[in-house]
Amino acid sequence: MPSSPTPAAAETLSNTKIPGPHSAWFGLPALLGFFALTRVMVIVVALLAPQHRDRPQFDWWPENPLIRWDAGHYWGILTQGYPEQIKDTTAFFPLYPMLAWPVWKAIMFLDTLTTGYAYAGKLGLPRNAFSSELALVITSHAAAIAALVVFYRWCAEIAGRRAAFVAGLLLSAFPTAMYFSTGYAESVFVLCVALALRFVQKRRAWAACIACAAATATRPTGIVLAAVVLLMLLMQDADRPWGRRLLRLIPLGVVSIGGMLGHIAFLKVYYGRADAYFVAQRGWPHSQPDANSWVRAVTFQPVLEPAWKPFKYAFRGEFGRLTDARNWNYLINVLMVGLSVVGFCRPGRVPRFAFLLSILVFLLAWQDDPIDGGRLLGIARYHLIGLPVLLWLADRPLFGRTWLAPALLIAASLVLQCFYISGYVDWILVS
Repeated sequence: MPSSPTPAAAETLSNTKIPGPHSAWFGLPALLGFFALTRVMVIVVALLAPQHRDRPQFDWWPENPLIRWDAGHYWGILTQGYPEQIKDTTAFFPLYPMLAWPVWKAIMFLDTLTTGYAYAGKLGLPRNAFSSELALVITSHAAAIAALVVFYRWCAEIAGRRAAFVAGLLLSAFPTAMYFSTGYAESVFVLCVALALRFVQKRRAWAACIACAAATATRPTGIVLAAVVLLMLLMQDADRPWGRRLLRLIPLGVVSIGGMLGHIAFLKVYYGRADAYFVAQRGWPHSQPDANSWVRAVTFQPVLEPAWKPFKYAFRGEFGRLTDARNWNYLINVLMVGLSVVGFCRPGRVPRFAFLLSILVFLLAWQDDPIDGGRLLGIARYHLIGLPVLLWLADRPLFGRTWLAPALLIAASLVLQCFYISGYVDWILVS
């Protein structure tokens, strides 16, 4: 059986029909330029998207079209802190609004040096509200740029500049990457994921666990990152006895969930109960079991069945339904989990256990409502955690020998981004 080519030989082979691995086209500036174009696209679509103001269920309507749905909870934490009573906002973690706070104060300081914001004045907005909404959006974009830089460098160290460039394109174009431009915590969380993966690759265990701590202070799914990083660190020390390896993980494990532990301690002091997060979540809808519940749960029917909707609608000629981003969420779930399973079995140059990120984040959401799968509607954006899947795709021969495959996937993803941001602006729960 012929031996596998070396990484250098593989990269040379993968660049037979595209510029060489040291081409400027594969540089970070070019990737950041493409990312900037995608952000312009998202913002333009957001500004032009319809906004039905006659919906009576919404008593809070920010003028910034990038501030909708969960962004309101982060905006409330930023401007007013956590509510006095346990409400939905209690279930949102603090790091993202904490990072936006100095940005908000800087904007307000600059406002004192000028005659006010022309944009805010034309809309008749309270300048304080305008600045706080803008601070969330600026923080999201800044964190997304940092995440892209770290992700690119991690990919380049593992698979070369060409694969890193393509992986960065895939991340920028990922359908739910539109949240990088909104008042959501996705950008900060993806930055934590990228930092943790790169620190693990460099064998900097403590730095990786600190990145995990930041992730667990950003959103609950940070616990998935912490678990996978600890597993990767455990497998790195293959030359040490198992006892010493496990003992080393104890302090690392405590640090890796430090953000979540700190938030629980805060909730205990603020609300008088450490389980305030779970109390806040109890009010969210869950399915009621019936006689066939266990069959639906075990066969993943609530996930697999709706994943075929886009193909079904296309076959029937019901193309109007394809513009509803919610019809694509389950397909994204299936694709990301499926690619993670394949990647775990045949990882190539990507660390094998990193593929568990998408699998575990899916299971974390699925177990919360395994009967109906309703809680999985919003998990499409959680799959931004699947950075290893994007690198694995970018490192495949199909993506390396021609631009056709990545170009088609990127174009389709960008179209979906437009559908997502358009629905989001119009208060449609797209993810």
